[in-house]
Amino acid sequence: MEQTRWADAADFNHEHLAYISAYVSPDDERLNLDAQTLFERYLPHILKLFPEFHPSVVSAVLLWRARYAQPVVRVGYRHLVPEIKSPVEGLYVCTMAQIYPSDRQVSNGVEMARRTAAAVRSAGEQAS
Repeated sequence: MEQTRWADAADFNHEHLAYISAYVSPDDERLNLDAQTLFERYLPHILKLFPEFHPSVVSAVLLWRARYAQPVVRVGYRHLVPEIKSPVEGLYVCTMAQIYPSDRQVSNGVEMARRTAAAVRSAGEQAS
């Protein structure tokens, strides 16, 4: 995904910033690879998508990982999605694990927050 299409080119010294994301399970071998190895592994696929791309234009390959960035769903996940109102009195849950079957996007997070706020508000009104 090219990030610099969303901003003024001057903000990035007229260079381009792209990233490859992969949401994987904690035991995926890619979590143990360094940035250059990952780049080399993905390069044949990048070239299939963008045959005019040449690796010589890459000025830096960086890696950032978070082991628990997004839930990795599996078959039957829809039955595991946490409810907004938890079994604990007064505790409401609002996480990206609940946006299923949608993908992690700001708009989906905002919608989940609105649903949670409405549930909290409704519970407060019923308690009054």
